[in-house]
Amino acid sequence: MPRPPWQRAGTPPGHAPSNRRLPKSGPAARSPPGRGRSKASPPRPSSPKPKSPQFEGNPEEVERNQAARREKYAAIRRDADNGLSRRAIISSRHVGRRTVALALASAEPPERKKIHREPAALNGLHTHIDAMIDDNPAIGTAAIWQRLADDHGATVAYYTLRTYVVSRRAAKPPDKID
Repeated sequence: MPRPPWQRAGTPPGHAPSNRRLPKSGPAARSPPGRGRSKASPPRPSSPKPKSPQFEGNPEEVERNQAARREKYAAIRRDADNGLSRRAIISSRHVGRRTVALALASAEPPERKKIHREPAALNGLHTHIDAMIDDNPAIGTAAIWQRLADDHGATVAYYTLRTYVVSRRAAKPPDKID
C-alpha cells in the first residue's frame, strides 16, 4: 500500500506538514514563525517609568508644564488669527479638536481637575477605625487591622489601612499632658 504524501521520506509518522500560509507583507512576514523570545531567556530589565509631574509634586516641573501648555494655546490662537482652519491647526499642532476649541475660547488653559477619593476598601469602616483610635491613641495599625478582620470580617490591605490611620493621626492635634 503506498504511503500518503505527508508520510513520505523524512517526515515522521503522524506529523503532517503545516498548511499555514505566511503573509506576504507586514511584520509577520519579516520574522520566521516561532522565532520569538524563548521561554528560557531571562526577562528584559524594564527601566522605571518617570512619574508624571502631577504626582511628584515638583513645583518647578509643574510650572514648566503649565508654561508649555500656555505656549501651545498661544500658538493655536496665533495660527487661527493667521487664517488656518481648525482642521489644519489640529493636524499641524498634533492636538485634538477640544484643545483647539478651548484655546480659542480662553487665553489661559484650564486648571487640572483635582480628584479626591476615599479608598473604596474602607467603605463603612471609617467610624470603627476612628473609634479604635479615639479609645486608645497608642494602638498600632497592625492591631487595628487584626481587630477589623476578627470583629468585622473586613479584608483590607494593610497599606491602605496604614495610610488612613496616618492621615487621621496627623489631622488630630496631640493631647497636652499637664
